Amino acid sequence: MPMKVGPRNDTNKKMTSAGAMKMVKQVIKHSIIAATFVFGGQAFAGGIGDTVVAAPTMVPAAQPSNWTGFYAGGQIGFADAEVSSAAISLDGNGVALGVHAGYTVDLGDFVLGAEVDFDTLNIDIGQPAVLGGGTIADWMARLKFRAGYDFGQTMVYGTAGFAQLRLDESTDPNPANESSTEHGHVFGVGIAHQISSTMIVSGEILHHDFSDIAGIAGLDADVTTASLRLSLRF
Repeated sequence: MPMKVGPRNDTNKKMTSAGAMKMVKQVIKHSIIAATFVFGGQAFAGGIGDTVVAAPTMVPAAQPSNWTGFYAGGQIGFADAEVSSAAISLDGNGVALGVHAGYTVDLGDFVLGAEVDFDTLNIDIGQPAVLGGGTIADWMARLKFRAGYDFGQTMVYGTAGFAQLRLDESTDPNPANESSTEHGHVFGVGIAHQISSTMIVSGEILHHDFSDIAGIAGLDADVTTASLRLSLRF
């Protein structure tokens, strides 16, 4: 009896086609999942990399400077004193110790101020015959005005004013010669630096001129000092 194979073959073909389609769908599905995982992971990693921001470098802000105000302190330095005339030239040197106080006004780029200071000297300037011998430069006082340029926490300045020099004749064997206080002028330069808001360190070089000392025409005294100073601000 002849067999009918047509319908069965169609059914097998349909089943085979359905299975193939199912397999293709599974492959596509898994491929899409894999691609999503790979490319999505890369995109996610790239996103994280893009959002990482380096920590900012902390740069300390410059401290604003203001030189206005009162200050006071002490100084130590070297002093050289010379007495000269047409006939003599004698000198001596030693340590100078002192104190100072002043006030400055900060005008922006420029600083103006005034200061008083006092130094003990005790310098033997020799025994010029015209003075009778045994003359000691005992102490020196000053009233100075100064003008400086403000570089921020550092100031460079020039100064000028009036000075007094005490000459001690206590060891002079000639009783006719007496101790005296001479009047003259002072000028110089200096540099100051604010090491904190309340403390200033500075250096100063000064030259002093005293004419006709001891009332003797043509007899002059010159004193040069170089000092290191420490001041507290108020």
